[in-house]
Amino acid sequence: MVAGTTVTNTVPHSVMGDLVVGNFNNAGSNANIPGSGFIYNMVSSNYSMVNLPGGRITTLYGVWQNGIGSSSYTMIGGTAEPLGLTKALIVNYDSVSTIFSSLTEYVITNGADVSHFEGITGVDGGFNVGGMSGEATNGLSTGEWFGFIATNGAGFATNVEWTSLFYPGSASTSVDTVYGNYVMGVFIDSGAGGEQPYVATIPEPSSLALLLLGAGGLSLWLRRRS
Repeated sequence: MVAGTTVTNTVPHSVMGDLVVGNFNNAGSNANIPGSGFIYNMVSSNYSMVNLPGGRITTLYGVWQNGIGSSSYTMIGGTAEPLGLTKALIVNYDSVSTIFSSLTEYVITNGADVSHFEGITGVDGGFNVGGMSGEATNGLSTGEWFGFIATNGAGFATNVEWTSLFYPGSASTSVDTVYGNYVMGVFIDSGAGGEQPYVATIPEPSSLALLLLGAGGLSLWLRRRS
């Protein structure tokens, strides 16, 4: 058992190479501290509980292997701050040494209580990520976002330009995963109701709209912020 006691609601969110990452709730004495992240190594069959940094509750939603057969991985998710606030995170991990490095945290939108990364993909010069920002007091999402995080010798760039995603006419839109310059998720139609899937491509920064694939030629709204 990961936490030395009964665990519940184990959810694997992403898999690549030898690793699976996700979250679980810890029942029993630690039932009031839900949402710990975990890493499962499929080669060694070992689980590791992840709370970064300083024991703060951590979620892991995406993993990217930095080269076929490499022990170097990059992971994304979020980590809890005091007063229930969370920040999105990106961090490097070595599956042999089990050492984390270059932990970097982000607030996607100014004033947001919650920032969280949902998906990651490696691209030239860094990583494309998808995530959300919201309000901790009422649990509402205030936006879904796509961004490019550049890498450098010191780790990850902190200055990120975010692209806002919203399906026209929907009650809500989610960004659930990213691959290359494709974003995938679901939206809730404000008229008919119910969740519908979408796939969108993120164009060059000069483009004014996102091309939606497989949904009648509609487009997603786009706006940018630094």
